[in-house]
Amino acid sequence: MKSRIGASFVGLLFAISFAGCGGTGTTDDALNFYSGAWFGPWTGNAGLESGGFDIVINGSGSVSGTLIGPPSTTPGGVVTGTVQRNGRFTMLVDFPGPDDYVVTGTMTRIGDTINAVYSYTYQGDRNNGSALLGIEAPTS
Repeated sequence: MKSRIGASFVGLLFAISFAGCGGTGTTDDALNFYSGAWFGPWTGNAGLESGGFDIVINGSGSVSGTLIGPPSTTPGGVVTGTVQRNGRFTMLVDFPGPDDYVVTGTMTRIGDTINAVYSYTYQGDRNNGSALLGIEAPTS
């Protein structure tokens, strides 16, 4: 169950190829379009799984963060990956044990929100998911 949940998340983000727009069209500007600290819910496996994620996309398109759930007490998976300037992404969610997931998808940014759709394969089954992320408020 934990592994399947992790797989769903990876699509969030992170499992994410985003079809986004913004910036001036240069590589640096386009990647900066997605940069920031993002958090929000994810769903996967036809809505049977859900949780949250907390990621950072830096100006070069590198992704790092954590996937959580379900349930909320499930240990998180470590998220790493990249977002291309066109919003397509590939992420790896590394859970304790042998169950890691590769997530691919697309994301679109509108204002302070990212909508991501993704897919992942778990134990031979292909699954789809989505995530809705908001900019994380800075802590003081």
